[in-house]
Amino acid sequence: MTEYEKNISMIDEVAAHLFHRASHTTIREWLKNFKEEDREVALRLLGYMNFFTTDRVYASLRYSLEQLLKDTPHGKIKILGIRDIGDEKEGIFGGQSGHMISYYAKKTAKEVNEKRIKVVDEEFLKKQKETHPDKQYTIVLLDDIFGTGDTVVEYYKAIKDSLISDSWKTAAMAVAYMPIAAKKLNRLNIAVYGEQIISIFQAIRDAGMEDSNMEPMYKKLAIKYGKKLYKAKEGNIKTLGYKNSQALVGFEYGVPNNTLPIIWSSKNENSNGEPWYPIFARNIEDRLDMRRRNNESIRRWLYMAHKNGLRLRDKDGHGIENGTFIQLYMILSMLEKGKDEAIITNFLDINMDEYEMSMEKARLNKLIDSLGKPTEKGYMVLSEINAFKKNQEGIDITTFNEKIYLPG
Repeated sequence: MTEYEKNISMIDEVAAHLFHRASHTTIREWLKNFKEEDREVALRLLGYMNFFTTDRVYASLRYSLEQLLKDTPHGKIKILGIRDIGDEKEGIFGGQSGHMISYYAKKTAKEVNEKRIKVVDEEFLKKQKETHPDKQYTIVLLDDIFGTGDTVVEYYKAIKDSLISDSWKTAAMAVAYMPIAAKKLNRLNIAVYGEQIISIFQAIRDAGMEDSNMEPMYKKLAIKYGKKLYKAKEGNIKTLGYKNSQALVGFEYGVPNNTLPIIWSSKNENSNGEPWYPIFARNIEDRLDMRRRNNESIRRWLYMAHKNGLRLRDKDGHGIENGTFIQLYMILSMLEKGKDEAIITNFLDINMDEYEMSMEKARLNKLIDSLGKPTEKGYMVLSEINAFKKNQEGIDITTFNEKIYLPG
């Protein structure tokens, strides 16, 4: 095997480890941030990322809720998605992570025990405290990750007097939590539910595998490039993540700032003096930029599809616009992989109305069935366009018609 083939094979293995949430192309672009002699170490480190798929998130929540039911045999369980109290503009469930994990918790609660478990908001708790302060309630503070524990502790202290009755119990639940967060919450007599994770470097060191002796190299690399992105004295984001959490965790809908900045940062420059290219974008600007790059690539595929006679129409028989087709294709490809509407709308940065409009067009063209699953025709369209991808390089799309026609 040549060195080139070896590198391609390693990238493919890492992409598979990340469940192809990061494409082969994205990984290669991310590796360009590093000097050539550091790229293999960076790629190996990426291969240790603790990635939570949608199925794994559901499984984690289900296990935690079942355990919580055993530990609290009496009374109702009310789940409250936490928010960053420093930003009131985020709303009841706060930012993206609080909103997303609350969505998952609602679905899981119905499956586990919808009579006893319910996801609520602050207004609900406020009314319950005023009208039923003596009810048997266990309030569960929810987030996808408790890193340092600061956010959940601050939130608890901010709402304790106004929203939680003295007679109610309090617990905390996350898909993943770090030991320091559990210690802080335990000091407040708050039990923690979820999967415990540790510093990525400790995890590698404790693994006992042949690669464990490379742990110092991984840490040296993360510090070397992390310093380029975040200086030690700049706010809470440090060289190794939020307050140097040293985590390497990702979710399908995003990456927490506890994770090493070399994974998600777009701040400052890489080794080539260019803006750092994140493998998973955290902020909306970076996500939109990555989406624009992806859309340009898709435009090339669609051009080839158009040249080969692939067509779609709207309800009036007119050709679907290029931008709409791109969105349709992306939704269809994600439905094929079993993603739900929460993941799809978040990944594409569209709202539920836009999602439903695209789904209606997909149904009209018989690309999905009544259950929202790709039909035989839907799989055919995906197969055709995916086949065209391989030949996209060098295509001139300057004369590309903005109307794509895909007849039913």
